[in-house]
Amino acid sequence: MTLFPDKDIDELYSDLKLKSDSLIDNVVSFIEIKTTTSCTEQEQEKIAQELYSFLLDESTIGKYTPYISSFIMNSTDNYAINEINKEH
Repeated sequence: MTLFPDKDIDELYSDLKLKSDSLIDNVVSFIEIKTTTSCTEQEQEKIAQELYSFLLDESTIGKYTPYISSFIMNSTDNYAINEINKEH
């Protein structure tokens, strides 16, 4: 019995990686708009780390946590929330 009979593990990984990258890109863009600055690659990595911590409900508060929370709460189409919930 397999959980995903129509997809192999590589295809599943690729799908999840694309969704994850898209979510991170959207959060970074949101933060850039709100702060009116461009994020460096190092800042983008920090945003991704804080997003992961936020989603895993770790009690860490970082520089970008308020923006991440705002992004999720203000997603007009709830895309971010639907994608997060779909994977759990």
